[in-house]
Amino acid sequence: MSFKKVIWIVSILLGIQLFVELTHAQEAAPPADAKAAPVLSDWVPVETKIQELSAKAKSKEALLQKLLEEKKSMRDGSPELRTKINEIVTEHKDLKKMIKDLQSQVNLLKYRYPERYSQTNRKYDRVSVPSLEDMEQSLGIDGKLSRNMHRFRSQYQVKPATDRSPASAEAEALTIKKKPKEPSIEEADSVILKQ
Repeated sequence: MSFKKVIWIVSILLGIQLFVELTHAQEAAPPADAKAAPVLSDWVPVETKIQELSAKAKSKEALLQKLLEEKKSMRDGSPELRTKINEIVTEHKDLKKMIKDLQSQVNLLKYRYPERYSQTNRKYDRVSVPSLEDMEQSLGIDGKLSRNMHRFRSQYQVKPATDRSPASAEAEALTIKKKPKEPSIEEADSVILKQ
């Protein structure tokens, strides 16, 4: 065989192979107007967002605990205490928003990609954000003591001790006046009882 015949046969075979590959590609391709099927890796950004939000929520909760600890050591009525309380409230609101976003992402994974949700060994339980009062109570006996002292001061109208000597605080505690008692119906001389 001559060299020209070999080249001619190889070019014919390559042409046939190219034709076969093009026809297979056209048969396998979906029509242009059909909706694209979801790609298997569409759930990856959702899972990544879930992990990111859960890590941020844990760090935000730790920050709140730290702020509550700092708040306990401050004097009542001081301007620093007010700014710390405002900071705690804004951080708590951010935490609530973050937990809400986390729950929406978990629901998205659960209902839009059920095959991936069922394959994960993770359990995305509903996370609830405790109130600020509950978070303060969880700080232990100091939280309970400060809560009871607040109740005591509001009930007996005692001002918090701010730079007072122990003797003056004790003297004031002994002279605490209770709220004036309202007269009973009999003592009030009501019209109904006189008839």
